Amino acid sequence: MGSFRDLIRSISFDSDEDDNNLEDTEKGMGYGELLFDNIVGIDNDRESFGEKLGQRIADDSVGFVKEVGTGMYEGAKDFVKAPVQTTKDVVGGIYNSTKDLFTKDLDERLMEMFGVTMEEATSEQVNQAREGFFGDALEAATLIPAAGGAVKAGKIVGNALPKIEVDPNTMGMNLANVSFKKDDATPVVSETEQAFGKPSEIGPNRRVDTRLPTDVANEDALKTGAMISDGEAMMANNNMAENFAMMAEGYPGLKSLWSDDVAETAANITSRFKDNIVSLYDMSDKLGIAGESAQWYVGANRIAKGLSGRFGVSDTKAAGVLAVMSPQKDWFQNVALGERLIKHHTELGPNAPWTAAMDDVTITVPPSRKKQGNTAWQDGKNGAVLDSIKGKPWGELETPMQKALWLRAYDQAHFGKAYREVSPEGDILNYAIKKDGGQTPLVHQGFGDIAKAVRILEGDGTLTSISPELGGNHKVRNFFNNILNPDSPNDVTVDTHQIAAGLMRPLGSGSVEVHHGLNGANIKGNPNRWSNSGKADTGMQGSYGLYFDATTEAAQLRGVLPREMQSVSWEQLRTLFPQTLKNNKGFIASTEAIWRMVDDKAISADGARSMIIAEAEKLGAGGAPSWKTYGGQRRDVGIATAGLIGAAGLATAEEAPTEEGFASPN
Repeated sequence: MGSFRDLIRSISFDSDEDDNNLEDTEKGMGYGELLFDNIVGIDNDRESFGEKLGQRIADDSVGFVKEVGTGMYEGAKDFVKAPVQTTKDVVGGIYNSTKDLFTKDLDERLMEMFGVTMEEATSEQVNQAREGFFGDALEAATLIPAAGGAVKAGKIVGNALPKIEVDPNTMGMNLANVSFKKDDATPVVSETEQAFGKPSEIGPNRRVDTRLPTDVANEDALKTGAMISDGEAMMANNNMAENFAMMAEGYPGLKSLWSDDVAETAANITSRFKDNIVSLYDMSDKLGIAGESAQWYVGANRIAKGLSGRFGVSDTKAAGVLAVMSPQKDWFQNVALGERLIKHHTELGPNAPWTAAMDDVTITVPPSRKKQGNTAWQDGKNGAVLDSIKGKPWGELETPMQKALWLRAYDQAHFGKAYREVSPEGDILNYAIKKDGGQTPLVHQGFGDIAKAVRILEGDGTLTSISPELGGNHKVRNFFNNILNPDSPNDVTVDTHQIAAGLMRPLGSGSVEVHHGLNGANIKGNPNRWSNSGKADTGMQGSYGLYFDATTEAAQLRGVLPREMQSVSWEQLRTLFPQTLKNNKGFIASTEAIWRMVDDKAISADGARSMIIAEAEKLGAGGAPSWKTYGGQRRDVGIATAGLIGAAGLATAEEAPTEEGFASPN
């Protein structure tokens, strides 16, 4: 380690020669060496506060993680994946914020801590004084997690140092030419994972449970953050034999997979779903779009963070709003609705008035169309809420449901119906267009879901406060986790498209199979029922666990994260089975007939997939998604559009700038 210490001693924080003397000291360790000593635990005679913290972690890792809450695992993982860049980022931040302290206040710090001057101080006292300047930043878990993991696992990161490649001839500022040897990076990450445990083993870690047993739901809807909605949990259902028998009889293509052995049937069905999903992934890969499609949740995370920064809400709140606004919405409408809601809720002043235009949009349901559900303004309880808010300014509203109706009326009255598509990376693209060239109209979310979003925005942003608003459906809860933490291997968003991908059929949201998959619900008049026996104990609903496991196994087969496998197969399914084919009764019947041929052992599953793909392509499906061929301007959701809604109410038309986000004002 001696050569590495020498290397660290030579590092300067800035290119300005006047500042290089920060490391030129005769007493104590230089700032660069101190920083690395706290991060990786340099082998010397001194025990830094980073090493002490690491020992605290080693003594009671579980207790410490509970105290810290989040960031522990991810911090270590970020460091070992990109130690140089991570360190450079932290060094730069610490240096920029404490530069004056480094150069001007050391004597003052020494006097405050030890009652000695620089001349009187020992090297150790100088070390401790210098540590004090950046200690708070490190203790805030920016890089200390890596130090803890290193100590607990026998200085893992320190042991990795021989695997670091250095070109001394081109050595620039701040370790610019230091990197892990290509073949050594992955083992280091793996070792660190072993030291810290998987995310599911260390508590919430910015993750909500994706299944809610009754006792958890009744308490606080959040416990360890370790419960996942997989096949193992699903198989605790006491009636799985009956459920599988129903699937074998009612789902085209599954009859030959049924067995008297329940576990064997589960494995057979999961394997079939896996093969179907992998085939879609491979199609996407051949078309050259899999790499981009794998970024959908990275892009979703970027959008959540953009909304967070733009409107001053936490990223947890932004992710929560996107999640609860997702049911029955494609991603583009989902994001547009989320942006509009966050924008209005945060920018409306208390004096923002109820307008005549809002009166107009809330009188839309004639007497002949009563009982239209929670989207009809005058029906049932909605009518009573509407009567209670008409004429009132925003600041006089009291309940989340009142605010939900008000916000929707406000948006419908004063913003257009146009919305934009987005790229997998989270860029804002062109307006969504129908086949006839006109703009696709935005369809607003139901009042109940909007009220959930309001409660999230008005809460404290903790997972404990957000979790109850996500409800009990596995899809929404997994979706929230995937948006907030796209690196998690424990979450798979199974929606209508993913169920269709597993079955390789053009299924819509109203299909029996989708209802079974998402929550076990049965469609009125359909004899094929799914039993949710054991739900109180497991929190599992429907056949969700089969698609969860199939997607996870497919991901392992191709060496990608489960959320990457899901987003790639999801995108390919959308192009293979567009809405036109989902509405095409002839094509639907054809795909079912093809899978029945598999039941009759007339063709193989591979043959069925080939025939279905050929049939879809004959009808004009397939090809590249619209975002792939888009060559126009790209925008960032984080760009502010201040002034559209003033503190005292609505801005005038002359004051309203061009909208830079997803929403489009009239």
